[in-house]
Amino acid sequence: VNTARNLAQLTVDNDAVGATLTINGGDITTAILALTNGVVVTGSNTLIHNGTVTRTTGYVDGNLSRSYTAIDAYTYHVGQNGYSPVLASVTALGMNPSSLTVKPTDMTLPGLNAGVSASRYWTLTETGDLTADLAFTYLDADINGDENDYRSYKLSGGVITNMCAGGPCVNAGTNTVTVTGISDFSDWG
Repeated sequence: VNTARNLAQLTVDNDAVGATLTINGGDITTAILALTNGVVVTGSNTLIHNGTVTRTTGYVDGNLSRSYTAIDAYTYHVGQNGYSPVLASVTALGMNPSSLTVKPTDMTLPGLNAGVSASRYWTLTETGDLTADLAFTYLDADINGDENDYRSYKLSGGVITNMCAGGPCVNAGTNTVTVTGISDFSDWG
């Protein structure tokens, strides 16, 4: 990796069982990202992707970030112990550029009842000022209780807020929970 840690393209294609590529030594920025096979593990580092992406079965286990300079939709191909992407459809930019970083965690959002909650949550971190509609996709293995009763909860400053107070915001057929008009980012489950 060059000393600036900027790549024209990062391709991950290793179909060996349990194959991983670990990023060490700082953040890496890439214009083109190809997640063919295998898992990119970022640890405390961040993979910054500001270009085109293709995906077959690969994903990022850790921090995946994108800068926004215009209204745009982007799928964060993330997961931990399984692929659990987040689709962010940016609907407004208050500061240009702004960025959003997504990190998955394979456990129930702290403060929720694990017996009736998905055993997966995501940490979203914003730099700048943006508003987005979000779709979180969980795995069948994450389901505890009746997923038709699932809501999306935000954990911020130790306070849990039901972001679907009017009723379920889950599509049980696609294992997706959707929330709209979000401009305050933190932990989501």
